Amino acid sequence: MSGENNNRVRSYIVSLIDLLSIIVAFCFSIMTRNGDLENINIHTEYQDALLIILLLYLVISRYYMKVSKDIFKRGFIIEFLTVLRSQTLVLLSWFCYLFITKQGSSYSRFVFVIFFIMGTITIYVARCYLKLFAFIMLKRVGKNGGIFNIYKFRSMYIDAEERKKELMVQNEMHGLMFKMKDDPRITKIGKFIRRTSIDELPQFLNILNGDMSLVGTRPPTVDEFNQYEVKHRRRMSIKPRLTGLWQVSGRNEIDDFDDVVKYNLEYIDNWSVGLDIKLMLKTLAVIVGRTGN
Repeated sequence: MSGENNNRVRSYIVSLIDLLSIIVAFCFSIMTRNGDLENINIHTEYQDALLIILLLYLVISRYYMKVSKDIFKRGFIIEFLTVLRSQTLVLLSWFCYLFITKQGSSYSRFVFVIFFIMGTITIYVARCYLKLFAFIMLKRVGKNGGIFNIYKFRSMYIDAEERKKELMVQNEMHGLMFKMKDDPRITKIGKFIRRTSIDELPQFLNILNGDMSLVGTRPPTVDEFNQYEVKHRRRMSIKPRLTGLWQVSGRNEIDDFDDVVKYNLEYIDNWSVGLDIKLMLKTLAVIVGRTGN
């Protein structure tokens, strides 16, 4: 029951965001056609346009709220077309109304429509494809076994953890890590932000909070840490990192967790400021060359 209530609340929040977006876009259209919003008397035509748009939205959103529960259970194209369909109806209705009433210049109407389309695509990709909030918090183990929340941009479907159990038989990593070359849990946008390391940018908040450092060891999940042997635990004697020796040493070619630990301990035993600088420069080279991530 609580899950249904959460879905209902989320749907209401999404609808509120939609309505606010429509009103903001409406004000922007007036500003585009008239120069600014100051000293503008909202004509009856504008009021009619806004009323038509809101009524259209309320009718279409009833269908949209029903299908929104299935987000992430279908393919991206189907999902995106579903939400874009309703927005396109609103957009076309508004666009036709502007041309029928011949309000403003052709240039101003064209500029408005271009901005509105771009805004629509951006908002819906971010909102629906990343499920409303792009930020996620994951439980990770830090220095000396302490638990903390790591911040990331969402790159996987919301049921990734449940699906991990089913995919364990396809694990390409030997030992206490999970890795798949073509992990089906990763979204299409997720593949891009992982390849460019954009998904890890929020971890700078962890660094500012003192939970992580720029260079160090990979923070394990709680389940992974609970399975550590004594020889593995020494890698947690320092703060986890944003990057490290393993990441710039051909991580995609390493398929044994003991090799990961070996790189971690090598870093710990040979730590120096110069080594950190060297690893950060190598990390930049890896990101630019898209060879590691």
